[in-house]
Amino acid sequence: TNISRAINDGMPAYCVRQAIRLIKFSELPKATITILGLAFRGDVSDTRLSPTYSIIKELEMFGVKNIIVHDPLVRDDPSLSNFQNVTLTSDLKRAIRNSDLVILSTDHQEYKKLGKTFFGNIPVYDGRGLLQTNLGGKHKMLTIGQGNNKIK
Repeated sequence: TNISRAINDGMPAYCVRQAIRLIKFSELPKATITILGLAFRGDVSDTRLSPTYSIIKELEMFGVKNIIVHDPLVRDDPSLSNFQNVTLTSDLKRAIRNSDLVILSTDHQEYKKLGKTFFGNIPVYDGRGLLQTNLGGKHKMLTIGQGNNKIK
């Protein structure tokens, strides 16, 4: 329906607004933000209709100038050339190195294994609800779809 489509289309903007709560707004222009997942859904390489493109647009509108996208299955994506400040990598450790915020966008199995020790002190916005059992503790994390929007 039209209402469902409008809600789905608005989710990337909503997620970005929630995610940037995890870091200081004044630091956004110089922040490095990593997005985990470019594929439309987990464990496929198809990027058509991926919400990650909208997430990138939203981040750029907030002035973010350094965006790193990691996807274990996508090696090249010509659509990313439409953005000025985006780097695609298949190296997960490189993707989060020096990152100020991680946004989990695609539910690849590879990401389910990640825990607190992998992210260190990097705040994580889990847009797929994959990591809530792995991070825990005092790690700065926000998970969508868990019935609240409290920063943990």
